[in-house]
Amino acid sequence: MTTKTPEYQAPPISLSHLSAFTDNIYAFSMTILITTLRLPSLSEKEASTGLFIALGNEWRFLAIYAISFLSISGYWLLQHTLYTHILKTDRLFIWLNILLLLAVTFLPFPTALMGKYGRHQGTAFIYGLVMVTTYFLINLITWYACRNRRLVSPEIPDAAIRLFRIRLMAPLLLAVAGTLLSLSYIRLAFLFFALVAVANSFPWFRFFKFNGFQKPGNS
Repeated sequence: MTTKTPEYQAPPISLSHLSAFTDNIYAFSMTILITTLRLPSLSEKEASTGLFIALGNEWRFLAIYAISFLSISGYWLLQHTLYTHILKTDRLFIWLNILLLLAVTFLPFPTALMGKYGRHQGTAFIYGLVMVTTYFLINLITWYACRNRRLVSPEIPDAAIRLFRIRLMAPLLLAVAGTLLSLSYIRLAFLFFALVAVANSFPWFRFFKFNGFQKPGNS
């Protein structure tokens, strides 16, 4: 009688490795954003008298840079808030995170488009579409990890998970609204994108600290 050798399955990547990889990608994406800014085309003589006026004329580049920087910062904060309560990983969770990082690293491209061609509807729509995709992936990753406590602690209250998912829906809905508005009202869409960045930068760690969403043993 022969015995079957159990099939070897490589363990998934540890959460610490995934978190370190994610940190590096976010840092790279935030650094690349600075390349979307452009210097005013001034001679030495013109710069001595009109530098600030020229910089003021580049307000669209500066504004969209700030929005994108805050957005990426918020993505990172949201992802690490979730990571704090993840007990294990699996292959699908890892690949969903990689897809999220793909969307994050793509953001500098529509940021540059918005700075240069911000008056065009198509440009604003592309920017909004990237935002929507990123938030959709964040919501999907959260749903996957928390569904039936697949990857998170079973001691996290149901109410805390529901509140977390509701909070995640807020910036997603704002991004969808801004994207749709970009087809007709570009300035209003620009305002919605700024609101998304503000909502994205909400201090989530404080929220969950006061709503029971913390690992067992943490005080």
